[in-house]
Amino acid sequence: MLKKLVILFIALGAALFALEKLYDYLLGYNRNMKTEFAQLGTINANIVVHGPCEPEWQLDPEIMEKYTGGKSIYNLALNHSDFADNFLLLHLYLKQNKKPEALFLYVTPESFDLRANTFNTYRFTPFLHDPVVAATVKEADPDFYKWRWIPFMKYGYYGKYTNFKAIQGLKHLLTKRQLPYRPNGYTPVENPIWNNHIEGFNNIYKGNFSFIWNPLREKYFRKTIVYAQEQGIPIYLYESPILKQTLPFQINRDSCMTQIKKIAGEYQLDFYVFDDLPWADSTTYFISTLNTSKLGSDKFSHHFGKFLQKEILQ
Repeated sequence: MLKKLVILFIALGAALFALEKLYDYLLGYNRNMKTEFAQLGTINANIVVHGPCEPEWQLDPEIMEKYTGGKSIYNLALNHSDFADNFLLLHLYLKQNKKPEALFLYVTPESFDLRANTFNTYRFTPFLHDPVVAATVKEADPDFYKWRWIPFMKYGYYGKYTNFKAIQGLKHLLTKRQLPYRPNGYTPVENPIWNNHIEGFNNIYKGNFSFIWNPLREKYFRKTIVYAQEQGIPIYLYESPILKQTLPFQINRDSCMTQIKKIAGEYQLDFYVFDDLPWADSTTYFISTLNTSKLGSDKFSHHFGKFLQKEILQ
């Protein structure tokens, strides 16, 4: 009986190990995953924009490239990502692609609050053999990290995120797909109109909302800056427009902005705040406090392209 249990245990372990290797292989063919697509080394953009959902949904390279004189732009941003997430994605991008001439990193007071965005471990599990990835995952998601050695656990732990992506990787393998669904990285928002009215915002945050500054978020914000500078990449910080009528409810926004500017000054970085756009007082151009609608994203992409043309590329 004991011998049969040992054989069964070994067989199960071997099967899970084989399944883990299969997922490694299939995820490597998923062109819609920016981590995996970057490994082809075919992006090599002149300008990279980076951060969470705000830049991913707001900055359209196709529009911005109308103002850059032939310089290419890639939107590396991924929704719901914190600075540790941003740091690793930039690291993986630069391993296979040329250094951009300029990197724009989105930052806002909400970026330092654990209630907004998160570290998406599942995006990086295929790269745990990389010491930089392993060290970051260990610090950002210690609960996952301590169980990663169990066969297939690195994918089973976040199976609801990885299973579909592996199946999609199989599809891309069989169809010999080489480009992602959105090759320039920009993802238009699906909801075209405002869906979080000021009354709703007021109710959610009970009238006033105070950001809670998290030291780990600050640590990886700084690490991302230092990493880019060590690579010799000019890095610029920016904050996109915020729906103006929500500003009074963000009671410690000014102090957080002061802290961001202080950190930017320590690294001699410019921090561009796009707070003077007249359309930012209209809910027509927003779907949430920080995220623009498709109309708003188009307007901001044109504005950002002109900004690049005038302030960065001149």
